[in-house]
Amino acid sequence: MELFHSEFVRSLREASFDMEQAGVISGEALQHIYDHKLFKLFLPEEVGGTMTELPKALHIFEQASWINGSFGWAVTIGSGGNYFYSCFPSSLAADLFKRKEAVIAGSGHPSGTARKVEGGYLLNGSWKYNSGSPYATIFTTTCTVDDPVNPGVQEILAFVVQPEQVRIKEDWDAFGLRATASHTVIVSDAFVPEHLAFNVSCSTFHDHPIYSYPFQSFAEASFAAVAIGIGRHFLAETKLLIDKHKVTWDHSNPARSSFLQAQLEEATRLLQEQKLLFYRAIEDSWTRHAAGEKLTEEAWNDIGAQCKEAAKTAYSLAQQLFPYLGLGATMQHTLINQTWRDLQTICHHAILVDYPANL
Repeated sequence: MELFHSEFVRSLREASFDMEQAGVISGEALQHIYDHKLFKLFLPEEVGGTMTELPKALHIFEQASWINGSFGWAVTIGSGGNYFYSCFPSSLAADLFKRKEAVIAGSGHPSGTARKVEGGYLLNGSWKYNSGSPYATIFTTTCTVDDPVNPGVQEILAFVVQPEQVRIKEDWDAFGLRATASHTVIVSDAFVPEHLAFNVSCSTFHDHPIYSYPFQSFAEASFAAVAIGIGRHFLAETKLLIDKHKVTWDHSNPARSSFLQAQLEEATRLLQEQKLLFYRAIEDSWTRHAAGEKLTEEAWNDIGAQCKEAAKTAYSLAQQLFPYLGLGATMQHTLINQTWRDLQTICHHAILVDYPANL
């Protein structure tokens, strides 16, 4: 079955500004995700998953993001949370992940505290950027925990928190990816049973290679695929704009359309080149990792660098083209503006920023 047929693409793009205004993806988009198990790409069949290999999943993230940035991010971050499925024994994992609508919203930043009490922990804190918070079936929060035996010693643990235990503060106000509902969640004196605490670098209960693929590399690849998809959409919207105005520009300023056309062709070539290099690196690493080869730290760093380079290329090409697209492209109700804003936002994520080593 085709994941994203043309009618769905048309419908979702027509709804894109309504989604921005609502701050969350549409019911149609969410139902499409449920129907096609797009939140279950990295889950086994026993909980309704499709256990998709990473390179294929990245192509899905890219294509979903090509349709609409917020939709692509929702699919990517929603399915990506299932990386932690392996942190739980099968019986508990089934309870958490088996529902058709099961999806995690969470934050890995340890901005909360957990106090050990009888039978579990008492949590307090707030966590920013919980994408998909309105439709999440569970939340994960990361906390510092004091060691009751060794005063002053702390560890970091993650916790599964139920929706009724959190308060959502609707504060996601970025100028792009506006329909991702990436809000702050607040927890006050929430009791979490001991069996719902886990270490994010847990030893796996399940042996599929996706769960042992390094999380940093998993996140870098996933987010780069989103950037590539949005970048492709931006270039497609640029072509539509050039085609729309070509007759007028040919009459008033013949050099403008020929210049833009040449710039677009070069940008398309460069993005395609980086896309091929990106997938080649991921497919090679996946094949080797799945075969049991232990890749070196240098190899994983090289993969991360390729992910960042692909995202940076999409970002830079959009930046180069945008000043030449006219005032119309600055109007927020246009798809070319929306894709430009979405691309800026994803490429500001720390996962995709290549900070100098001496910082």
